[in-house]
Amino acid sequence: GKSIELDIVRHIRDDGMLVRSGQAGRSSDPDSDHPQMGFKDEANWLTGSVDMPMLPVNYNSPVITEIKTKHEAKILDMRRGERSYDEKHRRQLLCSLGLAHEHPEDFVHPTDHNIKLDPPTDGVIYYVARDTEWPGPVETFEFYFQHDDAFMEQGRARLSEWRQYFLDDELPVK
Repeated sequence: GKSIELDIVRHIRDDGMLVRSGQAGRSSDPDSDHPQMGFKDEANWLTGSVDMPMLPVNYNSPVITEIKTKHEAKILDMRRGERSYDEKHRRQLLCSLGLAHEHPEDFVHPTDHNIKLDPPTDGVIYYVARDTEWPGPVETFEFYFQHDDAFMEQGRARLSEWRQYFLDDELPVK
């Protein structure tokens, strides 16, 4: 799965659409020592990383993309509308998108560092078949989402509760 992800990010980089990282010691380049941008909310013990921040043509803000692999049959089910995204992938994307939205200064235009980008508001779960017969084509399907303030607020409230339970050395009631 990771090899497929890195190959996709390389193609987007080579096409000039991979948003560069403005974070010290971090890179969006898949061939760097730290190939993912990361975000932290230390108050809530929340972290998120971005597989691929890309800037499509005519966009002013990065599109945060989570790359996931699935069996080809499941992707074909998605195409027919018989299967949806995995809920855990939606939560991961919305969390990473929310944290990225709060740090627009960390994103640098792919080709011109003087162009200021707007905060990310769009995200994609990009599913790629991991078992397509060579030479392909490789089956893909994507789901689009938008930044969701309510999702982030609700998640942080829940994390705050759990953090307090941990600090108080208590187990929450189920």
